[in-house]
Amino acid sequence: MIERNDKIAFRLQSVYETGILKFKQQIDANILHKEHIAPTCGITVLQEVGVRFRKWPLNIDFSYLFFDVQVYNNRIYLYEKNILYAFSIPAFSGIGSRYYVNFRYDFNNTISCWLRYAGILYMDGREAIGSGNEMIAGNRKSEINCLIRLKF
Repeated sequence: MIERNDKIAFRLQSVYETGILKFKQQIDANILHKEHIAPTCGITVLQEVGVRFRKWPLNIDFSYLFFDVQVYNNRIYLYEKNILYAFSIPAFSGIGSRYYVNFRYDFNNTISCWLRYAGILYMDGREAIGSGNEMIAGNRKSEINCLIRLKF
């Protein structure tokens, strides 16, 4: 049987740069309406801050996201900055917050280092994250990524 699903989504974003700082604010939201079922919604609120030092070869990016997504069908995907040659586009559902901090330091023209720490905290009463072999007990998950590049 074919059911009608209507989904409305929107994004509001602003970016402001001044000197060595860059600020980005973003709100994503959606409303899903299925036949014979009450509408559900999801919203994410993101704040990113980037610092590009002029005197030091150091870049820092920090991001904090709050999400409140009622059901998995309302999930919201967002791109996250990561280390070189990697990317992350997680799907957010439930209630919680996500944060990460990225560091990049260029020691010289041949050696660079990227370091990323990220974490997620669910505040919707869940006692485990993931499924199968990827399941983690608790409502928190964190990760660390590091890359050192040598140019020849």
